[in-house]
Amino acid sequence: MSNTSRDGRFVPYLGNGIIFTLLGPTIFWYCYPLGPTFSVLTSDLIIHTLRYKSFRQFVFPKEKGFNVTKRGYLLTQLPTLTLRLASVEVLYYHLGRKSLTIVITLVTIVFGYIMSRLVFKKGN
Repeated sequence: MSNTSRDGRFVPYLGNGIIFTLLGPTIFWYCYPLGPTFSVLTSDLIIHTLRYKSFRQFVFPKEKGFNVTKRGYLLTQLPTLTLRLASVEVLYYHLGRKSLTIVITLVTIVFGYIMSRLVFKKGN
């Protein structure tokens, strides 16, 4: 069983994930007419400002033994942002708006989860 399940963080992590998984692609979708790169940067700026605060307060709170720092959060997000930007640049001319939004969402979910699990371990 994962640390997220054992330490009671699964429900807050899941709720946080659902909210931001819906909100992020929505912002990307509405910014898309301004360009896909702009859409990624804008949606990430908005989402990750809110998500960082949510992670610190609800998902990995300090009073439960977690230490979510700006540096740690950026360590989880910069590789994901880089992968998202690269994906947009490569796939923009091959996929439509809907397909690209779905691909970028899946990249974010999978890679973001992996990076979060690596960085936000209890006691770090």
